[in-house]
Amino acid sequence: MVSIPVLMSRNGNTRWAIVCCAILAGLVLAAFGPVAGNGFINYDDPDYVVRNERVLSGLTWDNTVWAFQTFHAGNWHPITWLSHMVDCQFFGLNARAHHLTSLLFHLANSLILFFLMLRLTATLWRSAFVAALFALHPLHVESVAWISERKDVLSAFFGLLSIWFYASYARRTSDAPRSTLHALLPFLLSLVLFALGLMSKAMLVTLPFLLLLLDFWPLQRTRLPIVHEELSLANEVSSKSSCPVAFSRLVLEKLPFLTLAAISGVITFCAQKRQGAVVPVTLLSLGSRFEHALVSYGIYLMKTFWPVRLAVYYPLPDQEPLGAVALAGAGLTLISLSAVLLWRTRPYLAVGWLWFVGMLAPVSGLVQTGLQAQADRYSYLPSIGLFIVVAWGLADIARASRIRQISFASGSAAILVLCGILTNAQTRLWKDSETLFRHTIDITPENPVARVNLGSALIEEGKFAEAKQQFAEAVRLKPGYAEAQSNLGFALAMQGKSGDAVAQYRLALGINARLVRTRSLLGSALLAQGKRAEAVAEYRTALREDPDWPAALNDLAWVLATSPEKSPDNGAEAVRLAEKACTLTKFHEPLFIGTLAAAYARANRFKEAIMTAERAKTLAAKLGEKAIVERNEHLLELYHAGKPYTE
Repeated sequence: MVSIPVLMSRNGNTRWAIVCCAILAGLVLAAFGPVAGNGFINYDDPDYVVRNERVLSGLTWDNTVWAFQTFHAGNWHPITWLSHMVDCQFFGLNARAHHLTSLLFHLANSLILFFLMLRLTATLWRSAFVAALFALHPLHVESVAWISERKDVLSAFFGLLSIWFYASYARRTSDAPRSTLHALLPFLLSLVLFALGLMSKAMLVTLPFLLLLLDFWPLQRTRLPIVHEELSLANEVSSKSSCPVAFSRLVLEKLPFLTLAAISGVITFCAQKRQGAVVPVTLLSLGSRFEHALVSYGIYLMKTFWPVRLAVYYPLPDQEPLGAVALAGAGLTLISLSAVLLWRTRPYLAVGWLWFVGMLAPVSGLVQTGLQAQADRYSYLPSIGLFIVVAWGLADIARASRIRQISFASGSAAILVLCGILTNAQTRLWKDSETLFRHTIDITPENPVARVNLGSALIEEGKFAEAKQQFAEAVRLKPGYAEAQSNLGFALAMQGKSGDAVAQYRLALGINARLVRTRSLLGSALLAQGKRAEAVAEYRTALREDPDWPAALNDLAWVLATSPEKSPDNGAEAVRLAEKACTLTKFHEPLFIGTLAAAYARANRFKEAIMTAERAKTLAAKLGEKAIVERNEHLLELYHAGKPYTE
């Protein structure tokens, strides 16, 4: 086998490879530098990190078991969960550290891709150009700057390493019997890395087919001849493989990979179906899915070459325009026919194009999960195929003339600089939720999901009137959007309009009766109206739906603990509920701890009530929550006098 150091030494490129790595690292850090100043956003980040008690409590044995068993967030990706847990173990909720971890994975992926292309093709500058396009492309900002999308950079890391070791196996089988451990070890490592990649994100399911493509070019393990002189020579230098392999054996080699991919696909489908993310055929017909897939491929292709007006969420249209479907279909057909016709003389065109088409297939819309039309993050690995086509295509055109070579080299540098500038600007848009979703609405005004997320960000800033406008617009754009209806109710409640809030909550529950958060909020709104019995009934209904919902546990405990009724059972039940709420939140919520203190007082356990109220006061002061500090100071006066608090 010819190793990379030997290969580079033969070509006199060792120094240039080191220079390329240094430049690549510098460009990535410069382009994505703003990510270090970004925070968490309110879209998925609470589910994955900020409010996920499993993740927040770090890497423990119980949490590791949970990571491999859970379908939380509609996915099965235990390695991704473990990655987030490790971050929280060392950095807590320091957003900068979480972002830098993702950035380092992206940098590692860029360098691995560079060496992988160099190993496969023995061409330094084309390999560097592919890696640089991958490293700096604006479409990849979402995968790097969104903490919840750690699964993208993590799965790519394992996927690229899996290809690396597969290439090593393919080369070794040409020099040694395939039954020897020497030949099989890289194959087994490739399989293990593929499994780790699938457990990071299931989008890698098409990698076995990609390996088969690479057998054709540049590994040239098939009996199909390549008549492109430069490509054949490069392959001869890099692989020293002169014995083609039967196609049946190439397929047989992929069976272990295909088995893992099938298992991962089934598990992921079950996870997303349980979450309700899989859109049934009754709501989106097969014809509509095919039209949407065609348009999606066209849009991904267009945005790869013209990466502007990028958004975090693109709403799925009710129907794709006929003109867009026809144009996308014609363009994709033309490119595919060109790839087929030129496969012998320009094999990189077929391999690069099929790399792009194949890796996008699971998220093209044929199997629709969620209601997004496209997502920039889906292009993270598929775009490499197009970058290969661009790099080798430009080199092919330029090799006939020195002037062309200089022109294309200058043009390539300009493209990379432009990509870096666009990426830097796009990264800044991920600073916080309000910035991100205002930008998204500027691009896609009729976007109810973006408006709900912007409204939620405004709620956190205390801008209730503006938040109400965003939620109301989301309801107008998408009638029957229960979450938007519920959030509109919350904005009204925060403005003191409890009657209007109750009406909105009831409308939301009429659409989806299993919205536990909405049920709990309805209880709070009824309590604000003095309807204590109705509020208790709503809290109990919420807990029947989800017995582990901390907010409902806390609110019901507070009502029972502060009730003017002298029922002896109220104190005991309030303690049980409040203790469970505090346990579920790892005693991180001062509000819940204060409720537990009130419950202890109601149960005449005043010594525990005083200690717990002091604990709530101390934690609230540390977090800067002055209202809770003041409330617990008042409660402590009562508890020291041996009196429970009643409303």
